[in-house]
Amino acid sequence: MWLAVGAVLATGILISADAGGALLLPVAAVGLGSTAVAWNAIGMLAIVRDVAPGISGAASGRVLLGFYVGLLSSPVAFGFVVDRTGSYTVAWVGVGVLFAVGAVVAWRWRSS
Repeated sequence: MWLAVGAVLATGILISADAGGALLLPVAAVGLGSTAVAWNAIGMLAIVRDVAPGISGAASGRVLLGFYVGLLSSPVAFGFVVDRTGSYTVAWVGVGVLFAVGAVVAWRWRSS
């Protein structure tokens, strides 16, 4: 959950870099690198911890399939939004919304 919250904050910093200047870009890059990008390793550790050994291979394969489908399709979707709106801000707000949805899903999952 906290990775997604951090990713939302880092995305907000990235969006504000448009108005606040390029000095915010390294802060956003470090923030996104330590949150949005770090989920992969943590997700694999969660599979090792929470899934029965006999199905951990299939479970990790499913998680990675979802990850790589998103990795392949999201740049195309991002570029489509930028081309249609003429704004990177709109596309980054969309990314932030997706991170926020991820945070809510993680929080609800953790609460149950």
